[in-house]
Amino acid sequence: MNLDALLPNAPVPPPNLIYSYADGSGNIYYITKEFIQYKPVIPIQSSSGVYCGGKAAQKLLNIEQFTQIKVLIQQVRKNHSDFISNRVKGSGHLKLHLENEVYLLGYQTHSQQKLETAFKAIFATA
Repeated sequence: MNLDALLPNAPVPPPNLIYSYADGSGNIYYITKEFIQYKPVIPIQSSSGVYCGGKAAQKLLNIEQFTQIKVLIQQVRKNHSDFISNRVKGSGHLKLHLENEVYLLGYQTHSQQKLETAFKAIFATA
């Protein structure tokens, strides 16, 4: 049973969602063809009760950026050695909404690091 909606400020996915990714701290990236949205964990949602993932943000994606994300995700899907069977603290959670597929990525695996680096790079651009 998913009780996330009962949490204060629970993230609400945008319409036309294609991918979502929860990093090792539970911060969520929502991706559509048009934009990427970052929904950080707030202290009340964190396991420590103190951690804050920063400020929520949204960036428009151009076709090249969306294509890079799509290609990267296709590479992650093929990298079976990075998959784990149960989500643990620090692991990543990738969901492909159109395919209804979920991939759990082990802590600090190549796939996890590549995804998180790519998403952060998009937000770092002007």
